[in-house]
Amino acid sequence: MNIHGYIDLIIRTPELIALVEIEKARYYAKLNHVGRNSTKIERLNFYTAHWVDLYIPVYYPLEDYKNTDDPDDRQDPNALIMFYGADSSQVKGWAKYIHNGPTYRYGMQMIKSYARSMLTRPHLERSLRQLHISLLTAYTLNTDTTTTPIPTIPLDINPRTGEFVYFNVKGSFNLKEKAYKVINHLLESEDYFAEYPDLINTYSKYKIAASTSLKSELHQVIKTAKEKLEILPNK
Repeated sequence: MNIHGYIDLIIRTPELIALVEIEKARYYAKLNHVGRNSTKIERLNFYTAHWVDLYIPVYYPLEDYKNTDDPDDRQDPNALIMFYGADSSQVKGWAKYIHNGPTYRYGMQMIKSYARSMLTRPHLERSLRQLHISLLTAYTLNTDTTTTPIPTIPLDINPRTGEFVYFNVKGSFNLKEKAYKVINHLLESEDYFAEYPDLINTYSKYKIAASTSLKSELHQVIKTAKEKLEILPNK
């Protein structure tokens, strides 16, 4: 019930639920790039690693149980377990209704197994602590007024001719070359930052993921741009 109250507080606080939505958007944005190999980003994203872990099995079933008048044998078993316990008559009634007859024992085994794995106190408390820490960190980063502002990059490029001025360096990019497209994308990106796939897709005809060979090619493209801007010596 404490977890339900904590999640409910977040949902009813615009500043906090906004942080959850931002993290959710980041997860799906990265998922579009990595495809099926999503285990790593799921574990590093507090929306999938902790929020979903508490919202789906705890908050949603309890909220639904509070606000519906359906009999217990037709309720979400998670809510029944949390209210009454896995061995309660309410849970047994649910198992009889869903798994009538010879499958009743299977129904009880299934629900007890789920309760032991997903609804144990240590598991839920660990997720709650991690979610709390993640939210505090995100809130601090989003409200810290002492953060040093991102400096303006002294690079001016003519979008029609490709001519540029960078400090005392003058030159020109071919508007069709990869180096120009990558530099231009970075200049238009927030905080001058972009992920590998976004940079590669600036000069690729197709939306593609960033393989090792494509990353190597991108490094060479960036090296070419740095040499033209005389950040690196032009060999």
